[in-house]
Amino acid sequence: MVTSTSILAIFLAVLPLSSCLPTKDLSIIKRAKNIFSRKPLNRRGTQAQYVEYAVEASKAMQQDWYDTSTGLWNGSWWNSANAITTLADFQDHFNGSIGSVTSTVFPNTLKQAPLAPQFNYTGFINGFYDDELWWALAWIRVWDVTPEDDPMRNQYLDTAKSIFNDAKVSWGSSNCKALWYVSFLHPPTP
Repeated sequence: MVTSTSILAIFLAVLPLSSCLPTKDLSIIKRAKNIFSRKPLNRRGTQAQYVEYAVEASKAMQQDWYDTSTGLWNGSWWNSANAITTLADFQDHFNGSIGSVTSTVFPNTLKQAPLAPQFNYTGFINGFYDDELWWALAWIRVWDVTPEDDPMRNQYLDTAKSIFNDAKVSWGSSNCKALWYVSFLHPPTP
C-alpha cells in the first residue's frame, strides 16, 4: 500500500541517521522501534498513530537535517530529491497533516537547491542522469499534489521537463540502447 510505503520511507530516512541527531530527544526512534517490532500489525498501532509518527518524523527531518539556505537535507543531492518525493507522497494521502511543511519546503528547495554552494550545477543538471531523473520524478510528484491555483505549480512541471530533456539526449547511445547514467561517458545522440 502506497500510504505504508510513504510512512516507511520517512522512518527509513530517519532511523539510519539516528546516531547523528543533534538532539537528545530520541522518542521518535523509540516509537519507530516499536512499530518495526515483531508484533502483528494490528497490535503495533492505528492508522492515526502511524500518521502522527510520520508527521513527527518529517518535522524532525526538517528541524535537524533540512538546510533552508541550500534547500537540501544534510547537504545531500539526489537523496534530497527522494525526500521531496516522500513528502509529496505523504501529502497526497494526508494533506492536512503535512501541508505546513510542504508549503514552504517545496518552493524553497526548487529555488535554493540549484544554488547550493557545495555543488556547481546548472539548475538540477549535474551530468549524472540518475541524479537528475530523481529530481525530475520529485518535481513531477510535487506538481501532482500542488493545487491548480498555486502559482508555483507550473514551475515544478517545467523544471521536471527541463531535467528530462537534458537526460533524454543520451537515450539509445549506449551499447544496449538504453540510457547512460553519466553524461561524460558518451557523445549525445544526434
